[in-house]
Amino acid sequence: MKTGPNPLVAGILRGGLILTLAMLMFGVILAALGKGTPLPHEIMVKDMPRALWHLEAGGFFSLGLLLLVLTQAVCVLALLAFYLRKRKWLFAGISFAVICGLVLSGVVGLLAS
Repeated sequence: MKTGPNPLVAGILRGGLILTLAMLMFGVILAALGKGTPLPHEIMVKDMPRALWHLEAGGFFSLGLLLLVLTQAVCVLALLAFYLRKRKWLFAGISFAVICGLVLSGVVGLLAS
């Protein structure tokens, strides 16, 4: 019986979605209670720990969105590891190219801000 990356990817996606929804729902609750600005104009990653520490709704919204993006990156990393282990070089190469694109866009985004 062949086993593919599907159970691993499904688990990562499920866990990431649960964490994302938890952060967003906590942000909604804080916003309903009037804790901090619900939709900040801009929360930088470096300001996120402060916003979370002070239980600001915007910090939890930003963290939820960040977790949503990171979930996808972790999935691609898991696929890369899986394909390397199975010696599926074409799919490993595609996964590596996607990771490079994600890293490049993250670096460009950090430099632009």
